[in-house]
Amino acid sequence: MDDRRKTIAAVTIIVGILAFVIIVVVVLATRNSTVSPVPDEGAIKIIFVSPTPVAVASPSATLTPTKAATPTKKPTPKATATPKPTPTGSGPTTTPTKSASPSATPAP
Repeated sequence: MDDRRKTIAAVTIIVGILAFVIIVVVVLATRNSTVSPVPDEGAIKIIFVSPTPVAVASPSATLTPTKAATPTKKPTPKATATPKPTPTGSGPTTTPTKSASPSATPAP
């Protein structure tokens, strides 16, 4: 290896070691200062107030007899006459004619 490559390799190793030392120092310095989601004592406190319970009337345990349901007769629908449709327009109506070939494309 020539001198230039040795110098670049040495500088890269020194920069890597310095970066590692800086990261270790920062981690050790901030290890004890954790951030808590719970506010300190002087913070605003939110108090949840639930509504006061109201006495609900409970249903009685005794059953009262009711009138029995009777089946009702369904009315039968009556048939009505349907009027025949009348053709609209003034000209005669055309009806399709059957072709000689069964396909939609004409045979040559």
